[in-house]
Amino acid sequence: SCKEKQVKSKSSKLCTYFLYLKFRFATWRDKLMIVVGSLCALIHGSASPLMLLVYGMMTNTFVAYELEVQELKDPNKESQMTMFAYYYIGIGLGVLIVSYFQIVFWVSAAARQTHKIRKTYFRKVMQMEIGWFDCNSVGELNTRISE
Repeated sequence: SCKEKQVKSKSSKLCTYFLYLKFRFATWRDKLMIVVGSLCALIHGSASPLMLLVYGMMTNTFVAYELEVQELKDPNKESQMTMFAYYYIGIGLGVLIVSYFQIVFWVSAAARQTHKIRKTYFRKVMQMEIGWFDCNSVGELNTRISE
């Protein structure tokens, strides 16, 4: 039992270390963009179940409409359907806005980190001995920086 706790402790430390390595070039702004982008993705993902809930409420309105004959002349049904249409419009606009910000924040954070990685790599290459440039071609250097 004691060894299992040590193994779990080591594996959690290892996971934390690899997570640190993955985002070691990220600044606090990049991390903030990642968090906000992830929240936008979460909201975007919740739109489909929300639309199903609205659809279920709308279907229940139709079922109640068919079951009770005295409500056939109820003018309230049209206003209820208009309300459901507004719900769908609101969900659609919300998804449009949230998905835009989801993509913008994630792509911006990735571009900023990529720029920092390339700049760091270029600085390290410029500090190499001159013999390193004899062994490696310029095309290989360009390929490594662009990848």
